[in-house]
Amino acid sequence: MDLYVALINAPEVVAAAANHLRMTTATLSVVADRTYEWRSTDGSQALLLVLLSEPTQQVTLSQGQLVVNGLTIRGSVLGNLSLSSGEGGVHQELATYVRIDNAILAWLTKAFLPLMPSTVDAELSRGFAITGAVARWAWQDREEFCRWQETSRFAPERVKLIADTARCPGTR
Repeated sequence: MDLYVALINAPEVVAAAANHLRMTTATLSVVADRTYEWRSTDGSQALLLVLLSEPTQQVTLSQGQLVVNGLTIRGSVLGNLSLSSGEGGVHQELATYVRIDNAILAWLTKAFLPLMPSTVDAELSRGFAITGAVARWAWQDREEFCRWQETSRFAPERVKLIADTARCPGTR
């Protein structure tokens, strides 16, 4: 769980690792402390602000646009992630609150939501799957992950945090 939590608190590391593993082409860059900018090749983009970051809970606010089948949807998402460890690994519970800027599109989305899968849920699930895959890579192929991280351009405190948590050689 410690490694998973460390990666959730270092989304730029997860995004870079996901690109390295060819799981995505989206980018995430640090804008300021606890503030990130996410961009996808389809034109989707968001500014993500971490409002609360604790070992078992993270609250984020993101604002931006999601491009779905050529349609640009602008809005905001407030997410509250709770983590716990138990039998079978890490358990997560996520509550999201979505605001769509366009009133007509918001009404249509609400009216047809029972008939279609949630795009936001699908994107969030994909993000968790990517984070899980990066955590598995870091744990199962520790030497390769640690070499990759050492050659990446992350802030020194990020490298130390992830290296310590992943138990990279020479850090413990």
